Amino acid sequence: MSRASLLWVIRGTAVRAPTASLLSTPQPGGKVELLAGPCKSGPWGAFFAAQPLYFAYDPEDADNTAARIRTPILRCPLPTERLRATPLFTSTCQFEPLRHRDLDCSLHAPLVVVFGSQGAEKYS
Repeated sequence: MSRASLLWVIRGTAVRAPTASLLSTPQPGGKVELLAGPCKSGPWGAFFAAQPLYFAYDPEDADNTAARIRTPILRCPLPTERLRATPLFTSTCQFEPLRHRDLDCSLHAPLVVVFGSQGAEKYS
């Protein structure tokens, strides 16, 4: 997914590339739409997530997904013409995509807590 995968609804208007000032002053009722491509998982070849995912902005929720998506967008702004070529999830403002090893390491720590070292080795 790229930064172009996001569509923001701010004050009732759909905005593909909102300005920092618009994103900095979200209103209750606003949301972000994530256009995720269809995925296939499991031995049956079933596809899922072919529909957009909607995340409402809620200023009262400390773990609000829309706010969490908004934070790196504000920290690392881009010109509109670079949205499609820039990964949605990056670890820095250098816009390097997250790699398998990065995600694997992030997953491993909580798995060790839940399943212990040997149990965590079963997952990647």
